[in-house]
Amino acid sequence: MRLKLRLNVLSKYAVIPLNYQYEMSSWIYKTLNYGNSEFSEWLHSQGYTSENKHFKLFTFSHFKILKFKINKDRLQILSPEISLIISFLPIKTIETFVVGIFKNQQFGIGDTQTRTDFIVKSVERIPEPDFFPIMKYRCLSPVFVDKIIDEQKHKSFLSPKDEGYEELFSSNLISKFLANGEFKSINPQEIKITHFGKVRKKGITIKKGTNAETKIIGYMFDFELQAPPELQRIGYYAGFGRLNSQGFGCCEVIKNEGNSKI
Repeated sequence: MRLKLRLNVLSKYAVIPLNYQYEMSSWIYKTLNYGNSEFSEWLHSQGYTSENKHFKLFTFSHFKILKFKINKDRLQILSPEISLIISFLPIKTIETFVVGIFKNQQFGIGDTQTRTDFIVKSVERIPEPDFFPIMKYRCLSPVFVDKIIDEQKHKSFLSPKDEGYEELFSSNLISKFLANGEFKSINPQEIKITHFGKVRKKGITIKKGTNAETKIIGYMFDFELQAPPELQRIGYYAGFGRLNSQGFGCCEVIKNEGNSKI
C-alpha cells in the first residue's frame, strides 16, 4: 500500500533540520500505534524475520517541497504545502485502518534549535503499478547499501558504481521476500541492477546531537532492475537497500521507459 500525504505548513517561520528522517520515522510509528497498538508494537520490537535479519517492510520518501532554502544544517520551507510518500508492504492486517489514521494528524518536526508544525491535509492511495521482470525506478530517498570490511566490523558505504553493490542489493531484496513468508526459491543471479544517469551522494545523520548519533551515506540515482515480479513488488513497497523504515530506499516507477514483460 502506497500513500501520498499532502501536508499544510502551520508554522509561520518554517525551518526544520536537514536530517529530519528519524523524526519522520518516529511519527509514523506513533501514528500506527494510534490506529493499532498491537501491530505497531510488533512492528517495532520484532517485524518480519528471515535468517536472524529483521525488517519493518515500510519506507518513506523525502519531503517534496516546491520552494525552499538551505542554510547550513537547516531547511527553510517557503511553500505553504508539501508532500511525501509513505509505502507499506500490503498486508490485510493494516489495510483496514492505515489509510484513515493519517488524515488530519498534526505533528511537529524539529530539534532544540528549530521546529515546524504540520497537519495532514489529505491522504491519497496510489494505485498499484504492474510489475514486470524488467523495471525502471527513480529514487525518492537515498538507497543505502553497506558492507563490513574487516574483523573490527568497520563498515563501508557502497555506491552503485562499487564492486559488490549488486550482490548486497540482491541479497537484501531476497531476504525481504523470505521475511514476508514467501517460500519460492530465488536464484540471486536472476537479479541484475543497472544504474543510469547521474549518481548523487547523500549523507544523512540519524539522531543528531545524541549519544546514538549515526552518520550514513546513501545514493540517489535511476536504475533498471531485472528480477522476478514478486521481488519488484517487495522492493517497490518495502524499499530497496537497508534502513528503509528510517527513510531510505523509497523509489518510484519510471513509467513507459523500458518496463518490460520480456
